[in-house]
Amino acid sequence: MDLVPVAWLAMSGFIIAVLIWIGPILLPLDRSLSWTETQMKSDSPQKITKPTDSDLNRLKDQRAVVEKFLADENSRQKYRTAAGKLGTIRAILDAKAFKPSQTYELQCLGIVLGDAFVQEMKMEWVMVEDQDGRDPAVQLPGTSIILYPMTMISKRIERGEKIDVFDIFNGVAAKVDEMQKEAGRKA
Repeated sequence: MDLVPVAWLAMSGFIIAVLIWIGPILLPLDRSLSWTETQMKSDSPQKITKPTDSDLNRLKDQRAVVEKFLADENSRQKYRTAAGKLGTIRAILDAKAFKPSQTYELQCLGIVLGDAFVQEMKMEWVMVEDQDGRDPAVQLPGTSIILYPMTMISKRIERGEKIDVFDIFNGVAAKVDEMQKEAGRKA
């Protein structure tokens, strides 16, 4: 039986790609995508791999953009926790340290958001490669649930949305938990 990846999940007006292996039938979870658009996205093969040393260095460099805002030892101590990472992102956003046009810097905030998912939800960093390129993502081990946190913040800011990173984190985490439970019931 061939497995077809990718269903699209809408969270707060932003589409998060989440891989769900559901057999030969693909169900679009996001009502804004038609069956055809979802089918077209599923036709492109994706390769999921562990990050290379080069990928890990890229992630480290992106974290460093955020970590330069940690002014003292107390900030660095808090940053070691998932809540501290989210608090750092919130403080940077509240200070409007980055303009909406600073996509790279905003994506660096997304990498730190991904680190919070890794730390709090026991996810792991992976690289997803398709015809559009190679991007970092976080995957829940033993599942096909994959999140793309790098653009979760940047896309919203670029659209002029006011965001609360804790709301984003909690909303996505709740949806991942729900999907895990649903998958457990189907198994």
